[in-house]
Amino acid sequence: MRFGTRAILLFFPAFTLILAGCGKGAQGQGMPQRPPTAITSAVVEQRDVPVYLDEIGRCVATEVVSIEPQASGRVVGIHFSDGSDVKKGDKLFTIDPQPYELALKKALSELNEFKAELSQAEANLAQERARIDRSVAGLKENEARLGLSRLEFDRAAELVKTDAMPRQDYDQKKMAVDVSEAQVRSSKADVTMSESQLKNSEAAIGVARARVATAEAEVDNAKLNLSYTNVLAPIDGRAGQRLVDIGNVVSATDRGSMLSLQRVDPIYADFTIPESELTRVREHMNAAQLKVEVRAADAPERVHTGVLSFLDSSVKTETGTVKLRATIPNKDRLLWPGQFVKVRLILSTIPGALLVPAQALQVGQAGSFVFIVKSDNTVDMRPVKLGQRHAELVAINDGVKAGERVVTTGQMMLFPGAQVMETPAATAAAAPKPDAEAAK
Repeated sequence: MRFGTRAILLFFPAFTLILAGCGKGAQGQGMPQRPPTAITSAVVEQRDVPVYLDEIGRCVATEVVSIEPQASGRVVGIHFSDGSDVKKGDKLFTIDPQPYELALKKALSELNEFKAELSQAEANLAQERARIDRSVAGLKENEARLGLSRLEFDRAAELVKTDAMPRQDYDQKKMAVDVSEAQVRSSKADVTMSESQLKNSEAAIGVARARVATAEAEVDNAKLNLSYTNVLAPIDGRAGQRLVDIGNVVSATDRGSMLSLQRVDPIYADFTIPESELTRVREHMNAAQLKVEVRAADAPERVHTGVLSFLDSSVKTETGTVKLRATIPNKDRLLWPGQFVKVRLILSTIPGALLVPAQALQVGQAGSFVFIVKSDNTVDMRPVKLGQRHAELVAINDGVKAGERVVTTGQMMLFPGAQVMETPAATAAAAPKPDAEAAK
């Protein structure tokens, strides 16, 4: 058995040499060449493309408001449907207004009463002022009369010394002075009393005005409490599920949420980037406001474009990431709070980038390469340096030139120098276009 095995092993090299010789002889005698390989190709395109970061983010409402009661009472009306869009100022709930209407009527009644008291106090003040004016006028008149009486008395005193005036006339002049002095003292007392009464009237007016001001504040407070019975939407937003029904009693002191409103247009897209990208992102942010594209998983063809509006002030030590936020218009309501989305942060634009279809790329031991179709319908294997992907195209940083044709199908049967033949589909098929939104 050992001898037979050695004979077989020696036989194979000899057989291989015989086949090789026969092959050369047959080729030399005109044996058919290998037919060209059928391929499709695409032209290397040149256009402006964006530089971007792709991340996963989550949509967040720009405003979230919990509607809580500011008035206590029974819910008597609900004026919206769960999940409906509401505008700022729309009525949402009505709380029984009757107790608050009665409180307002009582406050208005007290206000009117205090206003009447104030009017009476003002009338009394006017009377006191008129009285003091009369007292002052009477005082002045009596003082003038006193002055005249003293003057006549002084003359009478000179005349009586020389017996030029009867003693009786002198006594009358003296009595006139005494009467005038008494009248002056009485007028001064009247003035003093009037001034005291004037001060009392002014004090009464101050009290009345304070009562009126307090009553007006009570009226305003009653009106405010009454207004709280109509629960209005504080923002434009979308209503969630209501948490109370008609007949439920709500409390202003022990507040509980009646409803949640969320503003979803615009909407935030929160995402993170690695710490290693922070410097590059900040440099581009300093140069210009960065554009952000958002795509929902259930509608990847719909691109929602917004702007980067927030960069967190610190790196999360647990994850080594930085939080960013984009503000996205959402008029069609396709983006929803809490929804996961694909976020593309556009950093800059590369002018005149070279693009090839993704299916043209091949991977070998030395890295990525493509097959280039030459003018003689043979192919050349070309190593390439890859850039970012743009939809169905890939940017090539080095290795190809604009206008060259790259093989897109049929690469498995190719080798450098191989003859190729393009199929009819190759001439009709155009190179895929990069995402229109991403290329802007």
